[in-house]
Amino acid sequence: MLFKTIVETLFMTVLFYTVLRPLRSKKFLRIAWSIIAVFLLARALEAMGFLAISWIVERAGMLLPILFVVLFQTEIRRSLEGISVKGWFKGSVLGNPEDAGALVSTVMGSLREFKRSRLGALIIFEGSDRLENILGELGGVELDSKVTVGLLKSIFQTQSPLHDGAVVIRSGRVRRAQVIIPLPPGGAEYKGYGTRHRAAQSATGGTGALSIVVSEENQSVSLSEGGQLKQNLSFEMIEEELTRFIERTI
Repeated sequence: MLFKTIVETLFMTVLFYTVLRPLRSKKFLRIAWSIIAVFLLARALEAMGFLAISWIVERAGMLLPILFVVLFQTEIRRSLEGISVKGWFKGSVLGNPEDAGALVSTVMGSLREFKRSRLGALIIFEGSDRLENILGELGGVELDSKVTVGLLKSIFQTQSPLHDGAVVIRSGRVRRAQVIIPLPPGGAEYKGYGTRHRAAQSATGGTGALSIVVSEENQSVSLSEGGQLKQNLSFEMIEEELTRFIERTI
């Protein structure tokens, strides 16, 4: 009985964190763990001989998956739309190394143009998980455009209505612009950081994403991954980090 319970629990854990991993959020985790807790409680009561109580708890627990589907119907739809055979195993961002090289080259050309034109910018590259499934609705303007130097420069021009916020790149294409990322609380670790730098750091904390931020004040280029911000990097270091990130997610 104990072995069966352990196997069933492991199965449910894999189901929640592999099949539904794009839905990772505090609300999702609370409900997911509630379902698992009710399931384990029912099994424990059954093992101890409390069959009637176990039956009641188990039947009540059957309502939790229904509640889960109702609360997360939008996120579940997005998650299923984003599932692919290749993405299941590798979480691909691009289809092949040639596309990856072209994307890196275009982004590096854009960063040099931003610096030359004294423009600030924030570009976020999604990993295997979609940002909105972790951070919530991103807002901004939905796009589906090829990444080009001209497009990125036009977005971040100060007179452009889209220049505030971030550009989100997914699967090698610009998917959103003017995205406002929820900022973390302003603690000592954020002292001296501007809004773009804090947003860059927030966007990569637990999301699997990578962000590149160009300071509008001094044109320094920084990179954030895993919630860690690396400031004032050279173009060579940025290119190396971006190439590594994209190749890892192909």
